[in-house]
Amino acid sequence: MSWTSARPFGVGTTRAVKSLKGASLLHERYFTWDEGSRMSFYVVESSAPLFKRFAEDYVVEPTSDASCRFSWTIAVEPHAAAKIADPLNRRLLGSLFRERGSTTARADPGRPLRSCSGAAPRPVASWS
Repeated sequence: MSWTSARPFGVGTTRAVKSLKGASLLHERYFTWDEGSRMSFYVVESSAPLFKRFAEDYVVEPTSDASCRFSWTIAVEPHAAAKIADPLNRRLLGSLFRERGSTTARADPGRPLRSCSGAAPRPVASWS
């Protein structure tokens, strides 16, 4: 992952991300940037023709003084041809989710979403 816009980051920030074990390059643009609580982006361009539209939304919500909930929503509209291969697409998107889960948290260590008093957020995945 590499940031393709200058700091300070906020709405309009862009980045390039390799996914699917490097088989796809995604160019993303953030449309929500609420430092410490929410970030959302959509894919502007992808080198792999798997979808018409793709977006992600990350929300960190305190659940107590010592914990928080990390919700990750992924919205995908596949290309018509890709719908035929839906079982494979689900597996590919699942691998994307697993890859991003390990890299997003450390994408920019200087800019965490929220510490929640030191508690590690628990991911809650929802698919659209």
